This record gives sequence, structure tokens and C-alpha cells, in this order.
Amino acid sequence: MSVFDRQRPLKTLKRFVKKFFKGKNVEKIDFVDTTKPVMVEYSDATGSPTPGDGGMPGGTDVIEGGSINEGRFTKIQDFDGDTKVDTEETADEDKIRFDTGGRERFRMDANDTNGGALYIKEGSGTTAPSTPASGEGVFYEKNDGKIYFKNDAGTEYDLTSGGGGSGAPTDAQYVTLATDGDLSAERVLTAGTGISLTDAGANSTITVAATNNGTMSSFTLTGDSGSNQTVADGNTVDIEGGTGISTVVGATDKVTVNCDLEGTEVKSTGETGGTKFLREDGDGTCSWQTASGGGAPDDAQYVTLATDGDLDNERVLTAGDRITLTDGGAGSTATIAAAQQRVIISHTWAIGGEVKVASGDTDFIIPMTVRDRYTSSGYNTTVKLKSVIYSINSGTNATWKLTKNGSDISGYGTSGSPLTAATTPATTEGNDDLSDKDELAPVIVGISSTPKNMSITVFLEITAA
Repeated sequence: MSVFDRQRPLKTLKRFVKKFFKGKNVEKIDFVDTTKPVMVEYSDATGSPTPGDGGMPGGTDVIEGGSINEGRFTKIQDFDGDTKVDTEETADEDKIRFDTGGRERFRMDANDTNGGALYIKEGSGTTAPSTPASGEGVFYEKNDGKIYFKNDAGTEYDLTSGGGGSGAPTDAQYVTLATDGDLSAERVLTAGTGISLTDAGANSTITVAATNNGTMSSFTLTGDSGSNQTVADGNTVDIEGGTGISTVVGATDKVTVNCDLEGTEVKSTGETGGTKFLREDGDGTCSWQTASGGGAPDDAQYVTLATDGDLDNERVLTAGDRITLTDGGAGSTATIAAAQQRVIISHTWAIGGEVKVASGDTDFIIPMTVRDRYTSSGYNTTVKLKSVIYSINSGTNATWKLTKNGSDISGYGTSGSPLTAATTPATTEGNDDLSDKDELAPVIVGISSTPKNMSITVFLEITAA
């Protein structure tokens, strides 16, 4: 094997290449350390090591570099160029690229002036590499953008999960300060009305505080007598009980006032002895009055509106059927009144024998007249048409309608849709208001097969006020 002449490295290199590589299919030699010897293995087109011509026995040789200033080597690659180490893919990029099988697998790059970075190419699918040999492990990236490690037992670890294993679940209902692309069920902590959130940053605190705290400068406390008092912020108000009055502080923001007045605590305005009662004088004051006699008896048969514990023989006034009782309150009246009276009356039109009436003859059946007030008796009434029932004794049918003041009443038959009387009685229901002196009259619309003995009955509801 030849050794580079350190004094004439370029000339020696040209002579070496001319002698051993002319006309041969061999690996390209593009990189060499110009200060250290480099072991170079070359091969022919088949990939088999090719021995050198005397100077490179066994397909390897040592190139001793000195200072090669012309054409420095930047690449080491195999014969077909699909597996290589490249330090100069583009001009002065200062990156080392590692390719296998015609594809760049990873590169080494500068992160800043002091640090470095290793870039791993993302895989085209989701399949992990095969299990490495015993005592080895493999790092790789799938097309999900995550870095994985697989040990010689075939166990795969997601290194981006933060735990070295499967990591925390991404679909848990986490509370976060912002949405996160790696989470699927997070809730963003948000300040509502009257609440503020203060984020002190990573590895610190998030503070939740109320923002609508009220403030007070002062207020004035006054009473029926004495001088007004100014209560400033931070002062304590003492609710003090007097004669027969006590106060108790219980739950938060609660003061209970108890009144326990007894006979000795109620003043009698200087009177002594005797039997007196406390009377309302009507001017906002009360006074003690001497009772005249022994008072009213408590066992009389009083009529009251409710039972009374001080009476023995009272009767409670109660409204019976069709009677109303209205209590106007103390000092007012108790009114007894008759309740509204309702009654149903009927009126029947009967056509004896064979029904022979010209169709639409409005004068054949005598009308009835409605009254809804009787001034002489002091009653006012309302009248409603509630129902009608109709039939014939024999024959096929007789069609008819009911009119009010010469006009058809809706629901009780019209010229286009008359009511049909047959041997089986039929009914029609309604709730039509009638006025004073309204005239009701049935009108025959048509007959079929000699109907006989026709009967029409209307039912009127009369309410007396």
C-alpha cells in the first residue's frame, strides 16, 4: 500500500487514483481527515471488496493526510450512492447527514454556538422497526411525530409522553389554562363574573380571586332619641337589648331580638291597685283603664267567624249551599249573599201526524221568545242554548235547522248541512249566548218516506244574579 507524501499530497493522491481506480467500478472516496490517517474500504460493482494493486491488500488502505488544500473530501458513500455520510450536501451548510437505502435517516446540526441537535426523519407509517438484537435498543420516529424506543424484548416506549412508558391518558377531563393539541377532553379554566385568574407561570401558581368585593366608607346610625352615631369601615355595631328585650347573635349575619315583657315590666303610668286593662286610645298611645263591672260573659251563645279560646259557647257563622260569606277584616263587615242560581228549562216543538211542510217554510212552526231579565222582580238573568234533542216516530227522516231571529245557528244545522231526525233520538250540544227577546224557531228543510210525529226539544240554561 502506498503512503501519501506529506510534502506533496495532491501529486501523490493523483498518482494513487490513476494507478488503482482507472477503469474500475469502485466506491467513491469523497471524505478524508487531512490530519489523521483514514481507513478506506473500496469495492467493485458487485459490492465485493476489491484488493488493491499491491498497495491496498484485502480491499483496504490507509490514506495518511497532511494538508490537502485541493479538493477536500466531504462524503463517504457506497458504490450505488444510496448509503452515505455527507458533510457538505449544500455549500458550507455545516451539517452531517446519514443516508441508508437512498433516504436520509438523521442529521447532526448546530443548535446555537455551543449546543448541537440531532434530527431524526419521520417514518412513513405507524409500524415500529423489528425487535433489535439482544443487548441492543433502537430509537425511531413514526408518522405521528413522536419519538419511540424499542428494547431487545420488543417493548415499545413512547418517549414523548413524559413518563418513559405509556404516559398519562390524553382523553382525561383535565382542567387546563389553554387548549392543548395533545389532549382531547380538557376543560379550560375560565374566570366568570366577579372572578379573576392570575397565572404566575410554569412551576408557580394560578390564583383565583373575587373581584367584586364591596367597600364601605361609613354610614349613620340613628334612633328615636339620642345623638346620631357614625359607623365607619371596620367599626362594630352593638345591638343592645333594653327592658324586657334581649338580643342573641346566632348564625353569620344574624341577630335575634327577643321580647319577654311581663306584668312587672309593663308600666301602669303611676297607677296603683285596682283592676285595670290596657286600652288603645286611638292617638298612637295606650293607657290603663279601670274595668267597669266584670266584663262580658264568656259562656254566651256568641256568633263568631272562628272559634275563640276565651269563649265557651260560641257558634261559627258558616256559608251554606248557594250562600257566600265574605269577611272584610277587623273593624269592617261580614257580608252574607245568595250565590248565583242556575236552572235548566226546556221547550218542545211537536208536529203530530205526517210531516207535510214545504221546504224552507219559516212560518210553519211557531217560534219561542227568550227573556233574560225581569226588572219587576229585581233579578237579572243570562240565558244560554245548551242542547237540542229531536226524533220522528216513523218514516225515513226529516231534515231541519234551528234559527235565531231568522238566521241559522251554527252547530244546530244549516241549509247546506241540516240536522236529520230519525226514529232514534239524536242530540246536539252547544253553549250559545241568547239575548232578551231572541226568537228561536226550527225550519223543515226536507222530508223522506212520510215521516210522522216529529219532536224537537231545546234546553236553555238560565242563571239568576
